[in-house]
Amino acid sequence: MLYIKSFMHKISFKKQTLFLFLFILFKLMDVILSTYDFFDGLIYIFPVVFIGLAVMYLQFDQKPLGAHVLMLFGLFGQYLYAFTSDIFSFNFGTMSFMSTINHIDAIGSVLSIYLIIFVISALMNERFSGYKMAYDPLVVLFAIYLYIRFGFEYAVLNVSIACFLMFIRSKVAFYLWVISFVISMPFFLIDLIIEQAGYEILSYWVYEILGLILLVFGFIKLIKALNEKEA
Repeated sequence: MLYIKSFMHKISFKKQTLFLFLFILFKLMDVILSTYDFFDGLIYIFPVVFIGLAVMYLQFDQKPLGAHVLMLFGLFGQYLYAFTSDIFSFNFGTMSFMSTINHIDAIGSVLSIYLIIFVISALMNERFSGYKMAYDPLVVLFAIYLYIRFGFEYAVLNVSIACFLMFIRSKVAFYLWVISFVISMPFFLIDLIIEQAGYEILSYWVYEILGLILLVFGFIKLIKALNEKEA
């Protein structure tokens, strides 16, 4: 336990920052290689970029716990799940894996283990007595949007992360996190109006309206928070 507690201190701030930057590039590379259409690629790239910005902002704001939590749950959690699922698909009868092991998932899962250890180490070193949640009403609209579009479990996980960001009082990271989920709304609107994909379906319009409201307010509040930071 002492080794885990001291783990984060064994890695210098510069190395932590470099690792996080490389992890973001790894995720971007994965997204780019997984998409074959430029337009669709942007839809998946922009969320990664905004989460990456939130991660780096937290790191430079001397909040490594927040940076690594966001990296783990925002960008790398899926790798560990996918790789574990592949391993558990092993069939003793045929002595082979029923699922093809993806090398990207394998690498991502190793990086995820590093992030998990770092987060545990940071939690063991963190003092939470001085924290007081900086509540923002935007989280309510964020929760409603995620719930009606993606479901209860998805909403709970990502709203919990948003609450964590409010708890560590990082408005900028919070707004970047919210924006990352709705940054693709303009592309969605193009599909809705021009391509008329789901044009006559009510839920599509509800997603679009709520998403655009979140996007606009998210950017307004983000700019305000950045100005307050500079003042």
